Amino acid sequence: MWEKIVGLKNYTILTVGRNKPFHIVDVTNDKCIIRVESTEKLRTIHRSEFEKALMLGKVSSLNTTLLRQNGASEANPAYVLAILKYIS
Repeated sequence: MWEKIVGLKNYTILTVGRNKPFHIVDVTNDKCIIRVESTEKLRTIHRSEFEKALMLGKVSSLNTTLLRQNGASEANPAYVLAILKYIS
């Protein structure tokens, strides 16, 4: 999974549902840095957020509420979900 995310550097992806664009600025061994297009703010998503999300079930069954409520990604669920759906 992480190799696919590494390959998304410089991609722009849309969030699921709201179709808000964000750009993947960089991917290191343990984090993914994105820039939210509407605000130009940088956000860091840790590799563990993706790993925890995948432990909750198939990507097709995930949603932002599930990710947040189960502690997989409290601050970045929309971006985690969008990236996982993009690579699946």
